[in-house]
Amino acid sequence: MSGTPPGARTVRYLLGHDARELRRLDLQGRLYRDVTVRALRDGGLREGMRVLDLGCGSGDVSFTAAGIVGASGHVVGVDRSPEGVAFARERAAALGVDNVRFEVGAIEELEHAEPFDALVGRFVLMHQADPAAALRAAARWIRPGGAVVMVETYIALLRHGLHSEPFSPLYDQVVRWKTEVVGGAGVDLVAGARLRRTLLDAGLVEPVARLEAPLEGGPDSPYYEYLAESMHSMLAEAERLGIEGFTTEDAERLAGRLREEVVEAGGVLVVWPVVVAWARAPGSVGPTKPRGEPLRRGYRSLPSSREANTPARGTDVHGPAASKRRIAPASLRKGRPMTRRPRALLPGTVDLVILQTLTPGPLHGFGVSRTIRARSEGELDLQDAALYQALHRMERAGWIEAEWGVSDAGRRAKYYRLTRSGRARLRQEIGFWRRYAAAVFRVLEPLESEAGA
Repeated sequence: MSGTPPGARTVRYLLGHDARELRRLDLQGRLYRDVTVRALRDGGLREGMRVLDLGCGSGDVSFTAAGIVGASGHVVGVDRSPEGVAFARERAAALGVDNVRFEVGAIEELEHAEPFDALVGRFVLMHQADPAAALRAAARWIRPGGAVVMVETYIALLRHGLHSEPFSPLYDQVVRWKTEVVGGAGVDLVAGARLRRTLLDAGLVEPVARLEAPLEGGPDSPYYEYLAESMHSMLAEAERLGIEGFTTEDAERLAGRLREEVVEAGGVLVVWPVVVAWARAPGSVGPTKPRGEPLRRGYRSLPSSREANTPARGTDVHGPAASKRRIAPASLRKGRPMTRRPRALLPGTVDLVILQTLTPGPLHGFGVSRTIRARSEGELDLQDAALYQALHRMERAGWIEAEWGVSDAGRRAKYYRLTRSGRARLRQEIGFWRRYAAAVFRVLEPLESEAGA
C-alpha cells in the first residue's frame, strides 16, 4: 500500500524481509493455520473461486486458500516485498502448487481482467496508516456480493498479564517488550478489536467477527522459536527507539529458556490473540460461486451477521422456551444506562495531557494511560500506539527521561519522569490551551440579541 492520508498515523514495517524474517513468517503460518482455515471457510471460500490475497508475504495464506478453492480455483498473492514474493514463488515450485500466482506491487497498482470472488488477508491492516482506505482499495477488485475475510492480531490483549498458566515471568517480559517496540513503530496494537469497524468503514456489509487465541506448550511447540525469531527481527527497531530489555544474546537463548520454563511448570502460553472477521462486498449478494459458472452442490450463500449468530428455530439455548423469547441487550434494560465510549484525545493535546499526568511523579506507560482514563472519569482514552509514539518523541526532545524499574506487581517496567525542560514545556502548553479554550467559550456564549430572544 502506498500513500499516507493527511492526519493518519505513520507506520513502519519493523520486521524486514530477510531470510530470518521469512523463517519467522513460516513459523507464524504453522501457529495460525487452523485459525486461518476456519476463518476462510466460515467467511465463504469455496471450491472453484478466484481469490486475491492482500499482503501475501511468504505465501502462507495464499497456499491455505489454494487448498480450499482446489484445482478449479485460483489464488493471486500480492505483496510489495520482492524478497517475500520470491520466497513465496520458490515455495510454490517446491510444493508443486500450480493454482497460485504471486505478484510484486501495491494493491493500488493491480490490473486484472476480471474481478475476484474473494479477498483475504492476515496481519496486514495493522501495518496500514489508514486500514479502511487500504481495504477499500483492495475490495474494488471483488465482485458484488463477494467475500472479504481478514485476520488481524489484538496485541494489547496480553499486556496485562493474562497470557500464561501458570504465570511465566519470562514470557511477561517478552510480551511487554514486544508491545512497546511494536507500538513505538506505529503499529495498531488493537487492530483486531477495530476490525469489524474497519470493514464497515471500507464500505463492506454484514460483518461478522470473533476472537481466537491458540494455546501452546510442551517441548515441541514452534512458538518458542517463533518468539525468538520475532525478537531478532525487532532488535534493530528497539535500538532505534531506545527501548532496552533484550540483546542479541538474549534472543539467541530465548527459545531454550522459554521451553525449559514452560515444560518444567507443565504450563501453557497464550499465543498472540487474533480477531477473524468476514463481510461482503457491496452489491448483489447471491450465492458465493466462481464468476460465470452454474451453481453446483457445495456452494452456499455467505451467512449474514444475523444468520451467523442466531440459533436455528427451536434450538434449546438456555431452556425449552429460550428460542421463543427476545432478550433486550443489557444496556437497554430498565434502569441500566448505556455505557459511553471514551473519546480519543484531540490532535495537539496528547503531549499536554501526558506531561500533566507525569507531574506528580514517575509512571510506566500503562500507568499513564490508566491515570488519564481515571482523571477524566472515563471520558478520555489514549491508545497504546499513540501513547508510546508520544513518549519516545518527548524523550528524544528532552521533556521526559526514562529508566527501568519494578512495578507494584513486581514486574520490570520502564518509568517516565518529567525533566526541567518538560516542566517548562508543560507551562507553555497549559498557557496556550487556557487562552484557546477561553476564546472558544467566548465564541460559544450567546449574543445579547440571542439571549433576549
